[in-house]
Amino acid sequence: MDFYDQQSGAPEMELTVMNPVSVYGRRLAGNLFGTCMGLMTSMILGKKAQVPNGNYIMSDLRDIATIHVIVLENEASNCRRLTFSSDKKYSFMKIATKLKMNGYLLLIDKR
Repeated sequence: MDFYDQQSGAPEMELTVMNPVSVYGRRLAGNLFGTCMGLMTSMILGKKAQVPNGNYIMSDLRDIATIHVIVLENEASNCRRLTFSSDKKYSFMKIATKLKMNGYLLLIDKR
C-alpha cells in the first residue's frame, strides 16, 4: 500500500483488493489437489481423523470471475477492499458425504 499511496505523476495506478473466501469450481488441470480442494481431498482420502462438526462458506469460481469484470468496469471500486462468499453455509459432513457419493474418491485414486 505504501507504493500505491506514494504514487506521483499521471495516470496513477488504481487498486482494488479482492478477497474471496475459499474458491471452488472446475479446475483447469482437472485435479483436486489445489489449495482449497486440499481439505476436501483429505476428508475423502481419510487423512482427517474426523470431519469437523461445523459449517463452511465458499465462493464459486464463476461468480468470482463475474465480480472481477464488475469491479474493472466500476470506478467506485477503486481503493476498496472486497471480501465475498456465498450467502449459504455448508456442513463439512454433508460436503464429505456428497463428494464420496458422486465418485470423487475414484478420481483421486486414479492420479
